[in-house]
Amino acid sequence: MLMDLNSYRLKRLIGDVSLRLLILILVIFFLGDLLGYFVGQLTHNAAMENQDALNKMFIHVPTYLQFAVVGFIIPIMEEIIFRGLLSKVLFGKYFKMGLVISSLLFMAGHSASTPQTIVIYGIMSAGLAITYYKTERIEYSMGVHILNNSISVLLSLFV
Repeated sequence: MLMDLNSYRLKRLIGDVSLRLLILILVIFFLGDLLGYFVGQLTHNAAMENQDALNKMFIHVPTYLQFAVVGFIIPIMEEIIFRGLLSKVLFGKYFKMGLVISSLLFMAGHSASTPQTIVIYGIMSAGLAITYYKTERIEYSMGVHILNNSISVLLSLFV
C-alpha cells in the first residue's frame, strides 16, 4: 500500500508540466554550454569575459561566499530585474516583447559579444524567459537560474 502511494506521488510529480519544463530547460542550458564550449574552441576564444570579471572580483573572497553570491543572490536579483521588472512591470500587456528585450539586455549585461558568449547567454536568457512565460511564476525561472549558476560556480571552483 505504501509503495503504491509513493509510486503515485512520483508519477504525479514527474507528470507535472512545470517539472518537465524545468528539466527541459536545464537540458537546453547544458547543451547550450556544450555548444558554447565548441564554438569557443572553433573561434579560439576559450575564456569568457564574464567569467574573467567574476574571477577578478572574487580573488580574495572565501569560496562559500562566492557560492552564496553567484549561486543564489545574483540569480534572484537578475530574475527580479530582467524577468520581473522589465518584462512584466515595464512592458505590461506587451509581456512577450518585454521578454525578448529583457533577454537581449540580459545578454548585454553578461558581456555577450563573442560567438561563444552569444550562444551561451542567448540560450540561457531564452530558456529563462520561456520558463517564466510558460509557468507565469518567477520562482521557477529563479530556481533554474540558481541551479545553473550554482553548478557553474561549483565547477569553476573545483575543476
